[in-house]
Amino acid sequence: MSDFETFPVEPRPIRPGHKSEFQIFRNSEPVVNEGNIASVYEQPQKILPQRLEPTAFQVEAGIASQALNDDMDLRGGMSIFFSREKGKSPNTAQSRTYYVVDAGLAHLPGLYEMMLGYNIDPAMVITETPKHTRFQETLKYWSTSVARSRSKMEDDKVDGFATLVDCHREKPVDRELIPTADSLRSLGVTRVVYLSESPVGEYSANVYPKDIEKPMTEFKEAGFAVESFGIDRKQGFRKQK
Repeated sequence: MSDFETFPVEPRPIRPGHKSEFQIFRNSEPVVNEGNIASVYEQPQKILPQRLEPTAFQVEAGIASQALNDDMDLRGGMSIFFSREKGKSPNTAQSRTYYVVDAGLAHLPGLYEMMLGYNIDPAMVITETPKHTRFQETLKYWSTSVARSRSKMEDDKVDGFATLVDCHREKPVDRELIPTADSLRSLGVTRVVYLSESPVGEYSANVYPKDIEKPMTEFKEAGFAVESFGIDRKQGFRKQK
């Protein structure tokens, strides 16, 4: 699994007056300190569509290499989801899972890193230039672990695939950037899971963002098992039936 805990950590409160108590986690030795960092976050097997807006992945030496505790809240929720997965039948080359991860832009690098640790091959779809530096900060923070995990990923051990999108996107995700049912089936996918920035737990989602709704409907009609699960611990936990 991830070894981000070994990075130098310096917690302190920020954003006075904010409802949450924030902490900063720092990595003093990111694998890429400046320049375009997109190559670190390319999909390892380059099978799924991806879009890495160059300006989004351009980081400067002055950008801090850090993550916040709300980034960790999303990772914590994803950990809960995958802990639940242990009780299910394991993924095989003929029975893989495809994930759509719909979370805040700054959280995506940490979730990308975590999915690599679960032998899932992730593809980012970043089509817009960020309006603040938080994304570049987390890109740098997770870059060391991402680079290490990508180098260890073996084709025959991939348990699934994922597309990561920014839930605060201003423009819809192009349909061509989400795999088709046929392309997923050719990869051995039989199940699709939508992971959202919402209270932790499984839920029946009949409503998706408009740009995600069409492919999810196509997956259902094609016979894939489709599930939804919230992964944001900061928003609390859903009451399970």
